Amino acid sequence: MVGMIAHCGTIPATLDELKAIPTPERTGTYSPLGHYDFIYNAHKFADNVLSTKGFELSSERYQVSKDGGRLFFVHSYKNGTTGIEMCAAGRNSLDKTMSICLAIGGVGRVMICDNLMVSGDIVVFRRHIGDIFSYLKEKLVLGFHDATDQWNNLKLDAERLQIAPANTPDAHHFFVQARQEKVLKPRIFDRAIEEWHSSSHSQKFGRDSAWSIYNAGTEALKHVPVGVTLQTHRRFHDFATSHFGIQEVRAEVSLGDGESTQQRSEERLLPAE
Repeated sequence: MVGMIAHCGTIPATLDELKAIPTPERTGTYSPLGHYDFIYNAHKFADNVLSTKGFELSSERYQVSKDGGRLFFVHSYKNGTTGIEMCAAGRNSLDKTMSICLAIGGVGRVMICDNLMVSGDIVVFRRHIGDIFSYLKEKLVLGFHDATDQWNNLKLDAERLQIAPANTPDAHHFFVQARQEKVLKPRIFDRAIEEWHSSSHSQKFGRDSAWSIYNAGTEALKHVPVGVTLQTHRRFHDFATSHFGIQEVRAEVSLGDGESTQQRSEERLLPAE
């Protein structure tokens, strides 16, 4: 399960609530995109690309500003029984305060925070100008295709953790160190230890690999506040791969705001139903 970085003054929202938020009128210099329209098309293109490669939507979470002007969301996708997920985190505004953005990558690899910094393996930016629909159609399709290529990197992390031997003393040492370095808060540390010793965890993951330790931690992270889950997952993933000697082989992408106006095209996104 993944979440989003805290945003001051935001509240949880459902898809029906997003659908009810009115979209401003388009002008010669401003091309608004409705919150629900953005979500609908992100779902549509993700499903078209990812479902053919074994991915399925596993969770979705939405936050909006109290006046409905700003949207932040996270979708996560599972692929088989690997125990890892792909994440798409996005933002949009109807009040001209920020550009449209979608960051795609493995859980722990994507971040959208309240200072508007965006990072991830694949990042799409677009100001609310010009033919926003055609631009997003192209970028979303390409983004999800590229993200499936990046998936192998995350799978490699998991495979290396699965073959790294570990036992209960190793798990205790790992979680204590994570607590000392403030990767895990005290309450989450306690939950991780409880999860490690639970019979259900042993039946699912065993107690003989770093992968089992890692999953005890990620299970505990399901209980962190919604506002800090992405950040906490990211720190935990980086800490775990470093602790168990897994080398980082990926380069992050972090792009600044400011795409140029795109040429108009007759090809449009499907209207949200």
